[in-house]
Amino acid sequence: MKKFRLIFFILLIALNIFNTGYASEKRDEIKYDEIIIFNAGSASEKQDEIKYDEIICDSKNFCYPAIIKRNNKYGIIDKYQGGYRTVVPTEYDLITKTLYSNDDTYIVKKQNKYGLLFFDGLEQKIEVLLNDSYDDIKYINNTRYYIVKKDNKYQLYDFEARKLKGYFDDVIQTKQGGYEYIIVNLNNKYGVHYISGRLKNYIIECEFDSIEPLNYHDIFKLEKDGKYAIYNAITKISTGFIYDKKTTNIECRCDYFIINENGKYSLYYTNLHKSKYIIQNCDEISELKHGWELFKIRKGSKYALYRTTAIPLYDDIKDLKKYLNPIENLGFRLQFIYDDIQDGNDMHYILVKRYNKWGRIYVMGEENAVGLLCRILGITAL
Repeated sequence: MKKFRLIFFILLIALNIFNTGYASEKRDEIKYDEIIIFNAGSASEKQDEIKYDEIICDSKNFCYPAIIKRNNKYGIIDKYQGGYRTVVPTEYDLITKTLYSNDDTYIVKKQNKYGLLFFDGLEQKIEVLLNDSYDDIKYINNTRYYIVKKDNKYQLYDFEARKLKGYFDDVIQTKQGGYEYIIVNLNNKYGVHYISGRLKNYIIECEFDSIEPLNYHDIFKLEKDGKYAIYNAITKISTGFIYDKKTTNIECRCDYFIINENGKYSLYYTNLHKSKYIIQNCDEISELKHGWELFKIRKGSKYALYRTTAIPLYDDIKDLKKYLNPIENLGFRLQFIYDDIQDGNDMHYILVKRYNKWGRIYVMGEENAVGLLCRILGITAL
């Protein structure tokens, strides 16, 4: 009987210890669970148990790891083994998560200095990418790059390579570049660093007096010693520095560039595959039907249309084949046969004058198969 009582007493003590541990564990879990802003379970019932002032989630369905706020200081918590654990103590003045795929990377601020942290969810550990000694850190959206500032100098931090790159006086993000490249300045000279896309890691060195993006296809106007050049970063083809800054104006029309050099005009074409002058030394070049790459070109008193040919508009598509040149060869005829060319009010036509008579040229539309070709090549309908 005494042996039975002893065994019972031991079991009672063990059960009490187990319950105590379990209660403590559950209290910890409840303490954290209360701060989940969209988990309505018992938050309204036990507000006194909430230990944090605020929790900041990426979205309603994806919260952890989460930024937490307590007494105006920020930290990070994450789910762990059925409960929650503190990943970063609430010791920072500000924490901002930067989003790229599943990388949990955070810009932190403490005493007006910035750092960069990475949380490895699998290993449940924090990696300090940059200690909090920088004057500013900015994330470049949709990339894995950061702009880092310290002592009025800038660098780029490459998250994939885990290292700082370059050393600049200024870093400029442009609308044209989107997230693919940035323009940098060093010793009053400009260059370009590609940080994503097809030209990732390509660099145009800081050796130009100015750099201006001309369109969304990686074309730049470079300035050096008072001269301009048009440079295609994809093909690495340049016009050379032949245009005087004081007397030259360059207008971009998608893949075409109208160059006005002291009253004389050229039409230059460059894209992913080739670059060439369509025509040079003209008295006037202007665009018709904005966005359709249709140009009015004048030499002396006569006009020509680029992207049109002076032939009738046939009803049968087969009759047109002998007139058409492959578009990739840019083999359109330029015929200076018109006395005047006007845009006109109808979006499908332009007006031309010849022998003191006016006619219309059909340049765009979708009436039939011929119309679709006209939209591309500008077949004439006089």
